[in-house]
Amino acid sequence: MELGEEGLGIIEERIRKREEYLERAHGFAECVLRKLSNSTIIVYGSVARGDYNEWSDVDVLVITAEKIPPKPVDRLEILHECGKNNPLIAPVGITDQEFIKLLIKKNPLVIEAIEKGVFLVDKLSVLKLELESLEHA
Repeated sequence: MELGEEGLGIIEERIRKREEYLERAHGFAECVLRKLSNSTIIVYGSVARGDYNEWSDVDVLVITAEKIPPKPVDRLEILHECGKNNPLIAPVGITDQEFIKLLIKKNPLVIEAIEKGVFLVDKLSVLKLELESLEHA
């Protein structure tokens, strides 16, 4: 089956749009690293999978070894400071210890982030943590 010129144009536009989303996520990640330097940052969800649409946001998982507030709402305040100029970013922040617990429980968000996510920064060597936590499970 031949795509034709129109089909190729649609594909090129989707590739360009995904790159734009990932560029925005990189800017967000740079800001997060200034606040939480020892972190892994992963884009997951529809943008990572490539099945996003014009209403999609950019789901970003921040896993950090830094001290962060225990309440998710307080964590979001820190992360939203970095995303305030980019309303498409939808961050979730967890500690490295929470990540390991969620991984052992096979939490769908964590599993999807690892298996299908786009790693922007991996200062915590998350894939190594994944293997170690599964060995001890």
